[in-house]
Amino acid sequence: EYISQIAVIFAGKLEAGICSNFLDKVASCKHNNPNADLHVEDRFLSTKEIISLLKHCDMLLVPYHRYFVGSSGVLLWAASAKKPVIAPNYGLLGYQVQKYHLGISTDTTKPKLIANAFRRYLDDLDYYERNTSGMERLHAESLPENFARIFFSKFL
Repeated sequence: EYISQIAVIFAGKLEAGICSNFLDKVASCKHNNPNADLHVEDRFLSTKEIISLLKHCDMLLVPYHRYFVGSSGVLLWAASAKKPVIAPNYGLLGYQVQKYHLGISTDTTKPKLIANAFRRYLDDLDYYERNTSGMERLHAESLPENFARIFFSKFL
């Protein structure tokens, strides 16, 4: 019931070790689900392309795995566009998603939990469209001039 409500764009360069298998899985899903609107952009995207995709999407999946412990520019892109994310529930990413109410944090190594997060989003679209104040705050704090001011005021 959910597959016909969404379009999914996988955007970004796929890792060589998973590319063939991933593309096969997408093709199989499209074949088995005629209503599935799936598209793959297996390449690096320009800033203009990223901005265009953000304007036309409703949410972003940020599926970093357990070994990733840093931050992500994708979160900042999403926050600046006021788009919710599904992101890991651990490390700095999990912390930022929870602190700034950027969307749903879950274990992104488990496909069933990612699917449940999509369902949660689709079942309560209004909540995610209205709840953007944390996104605005993260975006403002991340602007270079604000970042420097906040950093040095807290550091010094």
